[in-house]
Amino acid sequence: ATVKRDFSQAVQAGQIAGKAGDDNALTAGFNGILQTVLHRRFRAAGAGNRRVGRVADDDVYALPAERLQAALEALRAGRAGEAEALLDELTRAGNAAASTWLALAFARVNLDRAEEALLAVDRALQLEPRNIRALLFKADHLDRLGRDRTALGFYQGALRVASSMAQIPEDVRRGLARAEEVLGGLGQPDPL
Repeated sequence: ATVKRDFSQAVQAGQIAGKAGDDNALTAGFNGILQTVLHRRFRAAGAGNRRVGRVADDDVYALPAERLQAALEALRAGRAGEAEALLDELTRAGNAAASTWLALAFARVNLDRAEEALLAVDRALQLEPRNIRALLFKADHLDRLGRDRTALGFYQGALRVASSMAQIPEDVRRGLARAEEVLGGLGQPDPL
């Protein structure tokens, strides 16, 4: 109840500051209330938590969304180990979305941990069987591992999903072009 009340106060403070046009007050007020909420949440977590009773002002990973954003930035910057640690923590919390599992798969591929990457993308596909990026990732990854026959089924699945999409993002188009290339190559004899 206290956390709910504090969150309501943060929202109200933000609305008042926003109406006044004071973005700095809005941010400072919200951050202050958020730190209070997190402080109470961690204090209630129990004595086994090293962070009980305090959340550092510079703790940029206080919320799952911030951890996910930091992990994605680390992945883009080529810091796969850092990204994997953050994503692994998010997935162990038990409520990670398919996109989080897919990001974990990318991090693990960059760490040359192929089988663990497959486990992560499988979890993404359990959550969202029609996730076209996960289907393409799995197909490409299986193809690189030499599991051509299994990869074909995932390429075909991605093409089926794409046929029902109104708009296809550019990165997905490139993946679909690879799928068509692989599948198209099946009907042609190997050059001598």
